[in-house]
Amino acid sequence: MSKKRRRLIRKYMNKVFRVTVQRRSEVAAEADSLKSELQENLKIKGLTDLEIANIYDIEGMTVEQVHAFAKILAEPMVDDVAIGTFNERTDRQYIFKQALAGQFDQRADSAEQVALLSLGVDKAKIRNIIVYSGLVEQFLRIFQTKRRLLRNRDSKNVIFSHGGSKMSKQSLKKQYKVINWAEYNQALVNRGNFTLWVSEEVIQQWQHENDDIKVGRPFVYSDLAIETLLTLRELYHLTYRSTEGFAKGLLGLMQIQVLIPDFTTMAKRAKTLAVALNATQVKGAVCLVVDSTGLKVYGEGEWKVRKYGWSKRRTWRKLHLAVNADTQEIEAEVLTDNATDDAAMVDTLLDQTKNRVNRFGGDGAYDKWKVFGTLSKRNIEPIIPPRRDAKIKQHGNGKLPALPRDVAIRGIRKLGRAEWKRRVGYHRRALAETAMYRMKALFGAMLKNRSDEGQKTEVRVRCKILNHFTKLGLPKFTYNN
Repeated sequence: MSKKRRRLIRKYMNKVFRVTVQRRSEVAAEADSLKSELQENLKIKGLTDLEIANIYDIEGMTVEQVHAFAKILAEPMVDDVAIGTFNERTDRQYIFKQALAGQFDQRADSAEQVALLSLGVDKAKIRNIIVYSGLVEQFLRIFQTKRRLLRNRDSKNVIFSHGGSKMSKQSLKKQYKVINWAEYNQALVNRGNFTLWVSEEVIQQWQHENDDIKVGRPFVYSDLAIETLLTLRELYHLTYRSTEGFAKGLLGLMQIQVLIPDFTTMAKRAKTLAVALNATQVKGAVCLVVDSTGLKVYGEGEWKVRKYGWSKRRTWRKLHLAVNADTQEIEAEVLTDNATDDAAMVDTLLDQTKNRVNRFGGDGAYDKWKVFGTLSKRNIEPIIPPRRDAKIKQHGNGKLPALPRDVAIRGIRKLGRAEWKRRVGYHRRALAETAMYRMKALFGAMLKNRSDEGQKTEVRVRCKILNHFTKLGLPKFTYNN
């Protein structure tokens, strides 16, 4: 091989070639199918022109290899092939879909395998970009619903382009603005007001009345006094001994002459204490959203795990929460071991709920027939997405009423999963995750008690405090677009 030939090969091996493959309009079945779906589901009228093209950016091939590779990529009878730059027209709108950095691109990987097997090129690097183009202003709605239209969830980076100017998807996200900042700010300040937790009513009922007959020594301190001290313990992240000292010092400064129970009394009484969540009683029925999260009993921190890995001694408890979607208050809670199934706690959560429930929202973990059976007996509408391979149990040619799960499956088949979730209000379920985030942000993700009874009281006190914070005030916001 001559030196000139080698120089040309080195020159073009470092050059990136762009090959565009597009199905001709008369045989573009994929584009016609997508256009029909848009017109039927999104009611987009006037969508007369929709095109789909595949762009391959190729590095590590010579000019001859690129031309040979282009013939392999396309079907000469039905495809148009162009080698060069993809030119955007100013009178069209575009969506570019490509894999994010570090993510697997199946189409590009297949192209590299074809180059290896057909041309013997083992060092070629190929990137694939799919281009959707149209002629109407409503094409922006296609971009906003890309997850359903492009048949991919969170794995692609989509760029919207109009007339050669591109904008990222972040610029189209709704931004919200808090409109009651003054009231919300005061509510945040009031959370630390000590008189909110130790009131005159608490001091007056500090001593136990001992109305009920019990075996052993009568109680000295009322349940309200113990609950108040446990509230201070959770609120200020104290141990039992620190809580005893904190209460003595603070009540002494307030010149309140009451006895303070020692730390052992608080720990023992906490195991049998009944704590009411004090959720707001509303008129009418409520929508209940549920979810679960883990709380660590003992185990290493993140730094130690990253540095040295997990150890064998680590334990969690699972906290199941039921949240009123309207007030964002916790209606019910259950603390179990980490192996308990989420669906098994539905009956317990509903039994605890004081308000009447007409809708129940949960994620795929609650997609079980025992949950649907429980909700049916209580006349509660389920908002639970079926699994992706779900099958209809009771077909429509029977005389029995349609099952809610079957109705959901039919709705997803007709509208797509994302649109179905939007229409039935599934995303309100995220309020349960919001409640979990608020709890962990305020109290941490660990439990201080070691006994099961003490842990259950500890969690219930946290939930009651969170309900108090919710009643003090939450941010109200409005979208800016």
